[in-house]
Amino acid sequence: MTSADTVVCGSFHPNDDRQLVSGGKQHLYFWRIINGRILRDKKSGAFIDEIPHYVTCLTFNLEGEVISGDSSGNIIVWGRDARNVYFVKNTILRAHEKSVFSLCHLQDGTLLSGGGLDRRIIAWDGTQSYTSAKAGRQLPDAVGGVRMLATTASGGVDGQLFVGTTKNVILQGSLQQKFTSIVQGHFEEIWALATHPSEEFFVTAGFDQQICMWNCSTHKLQWKVFTEKPCMTCVFHPSGTVVGVGQSSGRFVVLNAYSGIHVTSFHVTTEQIDVARISPDGSQLAIGCHDKNIYIFDVQDNGLSYRRTGVMSGHNSFIMQIDWSDDSRYLQSVSGNYNLLFWDVDKLRGESDKKTRDVHWHTHSSVLGFHVAGIWPSVPKATNVNICAVSQTTSSPVVAAGDSRGHIRLFQYPASHNKCFFSEQKVCSNNVTQLEFMQTDNCMIATAGPDACLFQYHLIDA
Repeated sequence: MTSADTVVCGSFHPNDDRQLVSGGKQHLYFWRIINGRILRDKKSGAFIDEIPHYVTCLTFNLEGEVISGDSSGNIIVWGRDARNVYFVKNTILRAHEKSVFSLCHLQDGTLLSGGGLDRRIIAWDGTQSYTSAKAGRQLPDAVGGVRMLATTASGGVDGQLFVGTTKNVILQGSLQQKFTSIVQGHFEEIWALATHPSEEFFVTAGFDQQICMWNCSTHKLQWKVFTEKPCMTCVFHPSGTVVGVGQSSGRFVVLNAYSGIHVTSFHVTTEQIDVARISPDGSQLAIGCHDKNIYIFDVQDNGLSYRRTGVMSGHNSFIMQIDWSDDSRYLQSVSGNYNLLFWDVDKLRGESDKKTRDVHWHTHSSVLGFHVAGIWPSVPKATNVNICAVSQTTSSPVVAAGDSRGHIRLFQYPASHNKCFFSEQKVCSNNVTQLEFMQTDNCMIATAGPDACLFQYHLIDA
């Protein structure tokens, strides 16, 4: 172990691969590799006055000097004396408001710095010992602060930059020209996903209070709207004209699917909405909430109007998944403590598993049931299956299952015995929160909660 302190950044010296620099909690350490051992140069890296809480980034100039940025907004240039000891040569105090998140040195001697809180990119003149700013640009609040700066060409000779932001946006442009978004995404947990019933679009939403419509063919964002509360679930009406989004406040919001314009909204309960599903015939909406109830609404005018018709109680934990039967008469639901129940929607009451044993389910997001019982023997101990999705239009249907450790497993459907063959891939560090097949079942969309990632897979015959 080289150090017990938190390390935030590190890099080998560009002119000497036996030397490396690391920065982190209240330190900037210089290391040398000698005879296979990593030894710290304790004479280098001594701060003069204030020791920053964190050294957040570093880079090297053309003379081989080290330049560091810290959580106080300062930039320090570390020179090297005749004894090969690094010392504070120059300091730019409060170059940014709070943390300097990224530094990038160009071939012409210009130093670029990026701030997280102030969202500014500043160019410092190397010929003036970086004491004067040549130019600057502030990013819009909608894209977030600067997380990373990189040149599009070696040395930045063309002045073009890639900018990664704190809101998971990648921009391309320059300080003299407009920055444009080339990659967009969510920046907090994603829990809501729905695919369009007839076109190549899908919608996502999450804790960042963004609702995003995507095109799975072009991989481009179609539209994005912001809401007042985190979003937990979303669903398309079978007509494809509107999309509904359930929020943590218990409010259900309906938007135009092609523009994101608000259509209507209503309160379901005072607690979080966990799941929402519209019946295959488009006439009813089932909403499962954190209060352990399932609320049924009558849907009219192709999803433009909603009227509550009843509530069904029976679970002793929050509702995780809901599936409608093909004939829009029955529901199956799974709760947070993994209890599977069946419901007669017309009578607003529970139904026995014997009566629903031959029911064909329009979707199968439920992780329990005879047709998906075979997914569980492959799951390691202390791991939960979060969500399932079934491709139903292909001649050889498959079921995908996402778990709490970031794995997606693909089985032939039905997967009903305990030795089902499957293929497996780890896609994220934590929960796979949603899985959905597109309308033609030729591709599948997956969301990773804490990683705020979207994944698109193409389904091919083995």
